[in-house]
Amino acid sequence: MKKLSTAQRDRFADSLRRLGGDCDMLQMMAAMVTEDAPPLIEHTREQLEAGDLSAAAASAHSLKGMLSTFESDQPGNDLQRLIEAARAGKAEQATFCWQVAQPRINELVREIAELCADE
Repeated sequence: MKKLSTAQRDRFADSLRRLGGDCDMLQMMAAMVTEDAPPLIEHTREQLEAGDLSAAAASAHSLKGMLSTFESDQPGNDLQRLIEAARAGKAEQATFCWQVAQPRINELVREIAELCADE
């Protein structure tokens, strides 16, 4: 595995603490997220567009869990609001929450992908 840069160590310092400082574990988890998150992001978007709020809530919950190793604040809080709105049957609110969350999710996934990218 490649060596993490100082910037990456600083950016994901909380994640490393949660993993006992294990950089290899962080990178292995990053590889899984890099593979699994994009389809889940797409499914969540499609489910919201189709009005399938139950499925969107489940997908958003999975995505939140997947990203929580790397970020405990945003976009997790955004996803939690989406989950709550979808479970309450509030389609417009859930869609708005997704519109707020999606750029943050995409940026976080990009940063995560850099953790395991070849040099």
